[in-house]
Amino acid sequence: MAKFKIATHAGASFTVAGGYDYEMEPLAGMDAEIIETPANEKDFLEVAGDADAIYAKGMKITRSMIDRLRKCRAIVLGSVGVDSVDVAAATARGIAVTNCPDTFIEEVADHAMALLLAGFRRVVEQDRMVREGRWREGRPALLQIPRLMGQTLGFIAFGHVARAMARRAKPFGLRMIAHDPFIEELVMPDYDVVPAPLAGIDAEIVEGPANEKDFLEVARDADAIYAKGMKITKTVIDGLEKCRAIVLGSVGVDSVDVAAATARGIPVTNCPDTFIEEVADHAMALLLAGFRRVVEQDRMVR
Repeated sequence: MAKFKIATHAGASFTVAGGYDYEMEPLAGMDAEIIETPANEKDFLEVAGDADAIYAKGMKITRSMIDRLRKCRAIVLGSVGVDSVDVAAATARGIAVTNCPDTFIEEVADHAMALLLAGFRRVVEQDRMVREGRWREGRPALLQIPRLMGQTLGFIAFGHVARAMARRAKPFGLRMIAHDPFIEELVMPDYDVVPAPLAGIDAEIVEGPANEKDFLEVARDADAIYAKGMKITKTVIDGLEKCRAIVLGSVGVDSVDVAAATARGIPVTNCPDTFIEEVADHAMALLLAGFRRVVEQDRMVR
């Protein structure tokens, strides 16, 4: 019997070749084995109860199942999402839940590009016309479609798939824009994507007084908070009824009670590239001025 036991349920592996050869490659030399079980809770737990790790491939891993794992130290998913696992229950038991954030990125981007082209060029509609013998209707319909080159492709979020999609869209001459408050905007130009503000979205910015009581009167039903230095305390956060984000225009987030926001499910975003060039300019000025005794020389002149 192997030293480490990994339980997984029956069903296709996420690898293309089938079987578990790829999964076993990084385990070589660890004296580990992968044991496959039927894909139902009762039979799965008979094997998984004393397993060191679970390789989850889509089967729902519930709280009741997690509570019956006696030795498990990790639940490993071969997918980007972790929605098939009760992460809170696993965390409470000290069991790490891991995903594969780069799984199927290229395949999803391929499919997204296929859908974009097929939708824009009305491929399904044209296919239906051909099958129904409506040949003469096809050309007039195509003439109503503008060329793809020069059209604007927008990304809401600019993660792995969006970046892969941008690489595919670039040769088609698309103008590309993206909005993502969670990454540095300086990443986007590398993909010929222009950072996009919230202009065009039906939104308004309402300014509130800079004291907690009056600010909360305005912010209570706000969809987002734009924090510019005022202390956003737990009291303020607990009084927010609709807020979905607290956005800072600074690098630091020390003006916000991040723990309180996280507990409410409100993301706190910063601007990690704010004033980078200005701070670097000032640091260089101080370095040169200090090294060359500029202030001291100025005092001598005066």
